Amino acid sequence: MNVRVIARSLRSVGVTAAFAGATLVLGAGPAFAGTDARARAGTPVQWYADGMFVSHGDSLTVCDTYGDGRRAYAEITYRPSPHGSEITRTVEDANGANNGKCASEGGDIAEGTGVVLKVCVRNGSGGALEECNADWGSA
Repeated sequence: MNVRVIARSLRSVGVTAAFAGATLVLGAGPAFAGTDARARAGTPVQWYADGMFVSHGDSLTVCDTYGDGRRAYAEITYRPSPHGSEITRTVEDANGANNGKCASEGGDIAEGTGVVLKVCVRNGSGGALEECNADWGSA
């Protein structure tokens, strides 16, 4: 084999190795895909409230879907670290049913953190939570 062919082959291998190394070093970091959660208060015969946790933006929304005078309530509970205290965020839709106005709020939860969504209805701001259902997701 002649010296030029060997030198050209070595350069080609070197360029390929450099490109592969740069791809590993400069490539995309780890991607986290959160999981949305949805729950409804009531039973399949009659739903009273519809709640949702959307992982993109960590938003919590609840809508009153039945005109019975009760308010729709939703909460998410999560633990920001394995040994940390639980955090609960809540929203209530108390301005009437099916009027296109839901209650919503956003936040910032660390990627990959598990959340529990609970959706209920209640009579007044201090009423007992009723007809609750839950779902699980992650930020």
